[in-house]
Amino acid sequence: MATKPRRIDGVDTSHHQSGEHNLASAKKAGVDFWYHKATEGASFRDAKYVQRRREAQKAGIPFGAYHFARPENGDASLEAKFFLQVAQPQPGDLVPALDIEVNDARMSRAELTRWIANWVAQIQRVVHVKPLIYTPFDLDSDFGCLLWQPRYNDSNTPPVAAEPWRRWDIWQFSNGQLGVPDQVPGFGRVDINTMRDGLRVREFRIPEIEKEPPEPTRTGKLRFVSQNVKALPLMPQFDVVEDVVLTASQAHVVGWQEIGIPRYDDAVMSLDPKVWGHFFAGMRRQGGYESPISYRKEMFKATDGDALLLSPANAAISHRKYFTWVVLEHIPSGAHILVTNKHYIAGAWRKDKHDKKLRQQIWRESRDEVELPFLRQFIKDHPNMPIVNLGDYNAQLAGGNDSEEYPRKIANRTIYFLTKERSIDQVMLINGKKWKWDIDDEDGELLPGRNSDHQGRRGTARLKKVTK
Repeated sequence: MATKPRRIDGVDTSHHQSGEHNLASAKKAGVDFWYHKATEGASFRDAKYVQRRREAQKAGIPFGAYHFARPENGDASLEAKFFLQVAQPQPGDLVPALDIEVNDARMSRAELTRWIANWVAQIQRVVHVKPLIYTPFDLDSDFGCLLWQPRYNDSNTPPVAAEPWRRWDIWQFSNGQLGVPDQVPGFGRVDINTMRDGLRVREFRIPEIEKEPPEPTRTGKLRFVSQNVKALPLMPQFDVVEDVVLTASQAHVVGWQEIGIPRYDDAVMSLDPKVWGHFFAGMRRQGGYESPISYRKEMFKATDGDALLLSPANAAISHRKYFTWVVLEHIPSGAHILVTNKHYIAGAWRKDKHDKKLRQQIWRESRDEVELPFLRQFIKDHPNMPIVNLGDYNAQLAGGNDSEEYPRKIANRTIYFLTKERSIDQVMLINGKKWKWDIDDEDGELLPGRNSDHQGRRGTARLKKVTK
């Protein structure tokens, strides 16, 4: 049986590929992204990086920089700072990538994990996005990053994902010698990559950070954000408020998670009360994480709501967590919308958790005994009403594409996952019979720039009245 050629999605190069490129031919052949080496270790600059960056920009090919790690040097922070100085990543670029494929110092898995975590943290602090990780090594954390993995063979047999990743996101299937095809029009024999099905280039580009509040009256679009404001480790109060204010400036409705400690409540309540309303359902008195919902008053008003216990407190595992729901009236249209928000238990699928079976049991009980029964009953009782489902699920549902942990339909209604990239934070929409969501393909996105280790996840859609 003949080997099926892999789809060409992108290339990566360095100064070793010093010849001229025909980028028009490359684009025609399917090259949608181009990574180029910027630095190696703490002192080597790739002499071709700046030139190749200009060429890519002129040709309109999304371009990004990668750093070849030398962990034997010992200082991940120094290498990250050097990379940022040389690469100068900007909005619109591909996210930075860390190429860690040598371990001359014979560091242990735990030591490599700590080194990478330090590099990732330095990049995220400056660029406000998670980098890509290119590695063949098994590690103790995936750092919330996409996995870029090499494997070359003429049968095009894909790699087994490095631990603890559940899958590869980008596969470097040819090194210009092995793999089919082994060369690219316009580039020749270079490293060639294909993306997993469902991944889009825009999901690993550095987005613009919005500074102005949304203008719903002009566009008609409603913006729903799921935002975890990380409580552990505790962030300085200034950072908490900064995250809350930035998120509010980019949304009409926000589902907050990990809001349980009073000072986190205070940060949400510090938003201008003339602009923002909040639904807490009175559960703060009982402790734990309630997951409140905030909404812009010029667009919405709350008509009904409550909070259900999602999972009880369990010593050394979790605080109480709540499933919060509120019916919001959309003032311009008169439509009523159900908005839900929740925070599932963490660590259910982490391999380093000794109690992960108990965590998985609690996770599934939250789904099967609280969230899904509530949604089914609500759809039965209120068939005309559309639904916005927000939350931190602490499981990488990846838009429902590769997991059976969350259904794709409920009560015969399709669930539209707008957070399609690898994410534990989700924005989902469900149509009603009278009111439906008008959703474009580009209406799910990452909102960077937070101090928390969770970036905002936003879904955007218009309300559409069914006229039949």
